[in-house]
Amino acid sequence: MPTSLTPLAPPAAAYTGGLATDTADVSWQAPTAVLLSAAYPPNIPNRSWGATATAATNIGHQALLSAARCLAAAAIDLIEQPERLEAMKQEFAERTDGVGWASTIPDGSRPPLYEPPSEFLKATGQSWPPKGVTWPVPPVVAAEQLGTTGPDLPA
Repeated sequence: MPTSLTPLAPPAAAYTGGLATDTADVSWQAPTAVLLSAAYPPNIPNRSWGATATAATNIGHQALLSAARCLAAAAIDLIEQPERLEAMKQEFAERTDGVGWASTIPDGSRPPLYEPPSEFLKATGQSWPPKGVTWPVPPVVAAEQLGTTGPDLPA
C-alpha cells in the first residue's frame, strides 16, 4: 500500500477528469475538499470487483479508520482556527462569483426506492410503502445530453 502523502493542491480552473464522486451539487453550495485514502492496492481500477472486495478486508477497514481520523482532525482544525474557515468561505465566494450552476437532477425528483423483501418487513415490523411515498415510483427518463465538464471557473 502507498505510504506517502500527496500534497494539497488548488483546484483546477475547470474540470479535467479524474475520480468519480457524488459531490458535484454540494461543491457548488459550499466549500468542498476531497479526501482520498488508500483503500485498495495500487493498480486496481476504481469501481472494479477487486476494489470492492478489498473493502471487506483489513485494508479497507484501516483505510476507513485513517480517513475518519483525518476528517476529525480537519474538523478540529477548523473549529480551533475560525480565521482559516473564514478564508475558505471567502475564496469559495470569489471563485464562484458570477458562475451559474444548475443541477442536472430535475426539480421534484426522488431517489430510487426498492421494496425490501416481505420477510425483512415482517421481522422489522415495517410496512410498505413507507408514509409519504407514492408506490410505485413514477419512472424518470433523462432527456439531457451527458458529457458536460461544467462551467469554467475563474483562475
